[in-house]
Amino acid sequence: MVRAGVDPALDDTVSWWRANDLWLWALEAVVVYARAAAEHADVTVADICERVAARHDIIL
Repeated sequence: MVRAGVDPALDDTVSWWRANDLWLWALEAVVVYARAAAEHADVTVADICERVAARHDIIL
């Protein structure tokens, strides 16, 4: 994410946000990254989700 321009110090910048707002932005970012990964790999978003889950020993 750092290569893509996401600032690791973002938490300091957005400390005035409500805590729930940050989770909403994080969820949106995950959706965008999953869609981009699926398009890049020419697979479905479900395949990307399964690969991520398998990497973390999670059964979907």
